[in-house]
Amino acid sequence: LKEINIKSLHEVAGEWEGYFTRESNGEDYPISMSITEYGELRWESNRGKKLGSMLLLSGKLLWTGTSAGAWTLHEGKETQELSAEGRRGTFLLERTVKKNFREELVRLAAERKRLAAEKKLREDRARLTAESARAQPEIVARKKQEEALRLTATAQKRKEEETLRLATERRRKEEDARRQAVLREIQKERERMATERLKMAEAEFLRKERERERREATEERRLAAEIKRKGEQARLAADRARVQQEAAARRRQEESNRLASARKRREAETASRAKRVQVASAQMALLRELAKLKEEMARMKRRRARVPRRDMPESLWRFSGSGFYMKGSRHILTNYHVIKNSKVIQVSFPNGERYRGRVVVADKNNDLALVKLLRMKPKEKGFGFRRFFFYGARIQVGEEIHALGYPLGASLSRNPSMVSGRISSTTGMEDNLSQFRMTAPINAGNSGGPIVNDKGELVGIAKGGHVQRGVEGVRFAIKTSAAAMVLEQIPTSENFSIEVRARKRTRSPAQIFRELSPYVVMIEVR
Repeated sequence: LKEINIKSLHEVAGEWEGYFTRESNGEDYPISMSITEYGELRWESNRGKKLGSMLLLSGKLLWTGTSAGAWTLHEGKETQELSAEGRRGTFLLERTVKKNFREELVRLAAERKRLAAEKKLREDRARLTAESARAQPEIVARKKQEEALRLTATAQKRKEEETLRLATERRRKEEDARRQAVLREIQKERERMATERLKMAEAEFLRKERERERREATEERRLAAEIKRKGEQARLAADRARVQQEAAARRRQEESNRLASARKRREAETASRAKRVQVASAQMALLRELAKLKEEMARMKRRRARVPRRDMPESLWRFSGSGFYMKGSRHILTNYHVIKNSKVIQVSFPNGERYRGRVVVADKNNDLALVKLLRMKPKEKGFGFRRFFFYGARIQVGEEIHALGYPLGASLSRNPSMVSGRISSTTGMEDNLSQFRMTAPINAGNSGGPIVNDKGELVGIAKGGHVQRGVEGVRFAIKTSAAAMVLEQIPTSENFSIEVRARKRTRSPAQIFRELSPYVVMIEVR
């Protein structure tokens, strides 16, 4: 193939078939193009149809309104190729021509030139004949007119080039604006999807909470029915046994009358012997408890002797609230409003140990805070609960609970106290699922203290009460499910393992206080 200089749009008029090769991925896209003798263009591809125009400018064939460069024509014996380089890729078109097509085009071009030359010669002869009769000023005016026409043609050429450049720039700006709009739509769609995922997660959490409460209610009804059924069975068995005993008593009445006096004597002796054994057992239990108390007092004295004294005067500290120590760690849990706006935190145990604290996690929404005790060795005992995916011990309306803390602070006592009450509702103010209401008479200073059930299991954290004229016995506590969410925010470097097994045996308030009060702490701030 050899390159042909395009001198007229007649040389490229016709039907063309070929491919567009995209530079970014190297893929070929089939295209077809139809060009008329006047430069009108029709473009078809797998993406649709497009209309345009070809322009022959200074010997260069241009496709107006696109980023493609000048088109080049190559010709062989039976085929012609038309190619151009664009900003996004390469166009390559071809068509089949007749054997003498090129010679015919050359002959027609020569004929058009000859006719044009003859016409121009005749016109020149007529013009020279007419001009010979005119004066010299007219010749000068004609030259000026020709010069003006030349300048007009030059200006028209520059205007066309400027129009082509402006069209290319405008198309580029439109593409940039369309790209920015697409990017903004994508960003909005991502934000909308993130919001929908958050709403779905919240709805899933509420659904699981309602399903858990529904399962608990179903289990309670099943247990009540089982207890009722077993009671009926026991009553029927007792009735059958009573009937059998009455029948046997009637048959053995004579023998029973004879042995009654002997049996009464034996029962009296047995009761007297059991009473003596019971008294001896109670005395032994009291002695064991006394020995434990003495051992505990000696251990407390030894701990006080080892605890270093703080050099800061007591008058600089301000009592703020209560908290409780979590076993196996260096952390205590309390309310957020207890340590709010504090610069220095001091945590005191009932045995006299004192430590400085630093806030690790603060949850303002649930009014919870986790404080790390500095320079402290972890203890084996304390309060605990499952850390991962735990929603606390089950609570029921009417269940007995105990609140431990320091009401009114050090002005009343530096030893913790305990008050008891019952759960009045499983939700808080405005049906808040993270709280519950109780009747335990907590006061200022109990905030942040632990709430346990009759088994000694942690069920909540004391928050406060509703103070209003005519309102009594309305106290609130935070569920351990909210505390579990706070523990999930602890950094990995401060991770700790806390676990407690569910207790099946109920305990007396004295046993609960004796076991848990050493780990209820007083919080002072300044």
